[in-house]
Amino acid sequence: MHSDDYYKELNIRYLKAIYVRSKKEFEQFRTLFNAGKYDKEMLPDQDAKYFKQKLKNRVSHIEDTIDVHCMLIGALERWMDQTYMYKLAGLEANEEKIQLKDPECLRLVDIVQSYYIYDSIEFEKSKKIMQRIDRELLELDVNDNEEKLYV
Repeated sequence: MHSDDYYKELNIRYLKAIYVRSKKEFEQFRTLFNAGKYDKEMLPDQDAKYFKQKLKNRVSHIEDTIDVHCMLIGALERWMDQTYMYKLAGLEANEEKIQLKDPECLRLVDIVQSYYIYDSIEFEKSKKIMQRIDRELLELDVNDNEEKLYV
C-alpha cells in the first residue's frame, strides 16, 4: 500500500499537534503581515504574501484531511458546524473506525526518523525561541535568567 498524503497517514494525536502548530504559525505571521511589522529588506512584500499563502494552504490541507476522516466514519454532516478541534476530539475517540474504513489512513503511529544531531540542536533553539515569544505574547513572566540561545 502506498499513499502520497502525509497528513492522511498520521494518527489523530500527531495530526492534532501539527494542526495546532500550523494554525498558531499562520495566525502569528498573519498578524505580523497585516501590521507590517516585519523587516521588508529581509522579506519583501511579495515573498511575505507567498509565505502567508503557503501557511494558509498548509492549514487548509490539514482541515481537508480532518474532513476526509470525518467522512469515513459518517460524522462529517453531523459535525459540519463544529470547530476542527471538536472534530479532532471526535476522531480521536473513533480512531479505530477510520482504519477499518481505509487501511491507508493512520498508519504512522509513531514518528521515527533519522536526523543529524546538529539539526536537533537547532530545533531545540527554535523551540525555545517560540516558547519565549509565546510567553511574551501572553504577557507571562519572562525569566531573565534563561540561558542564551545563541552563543
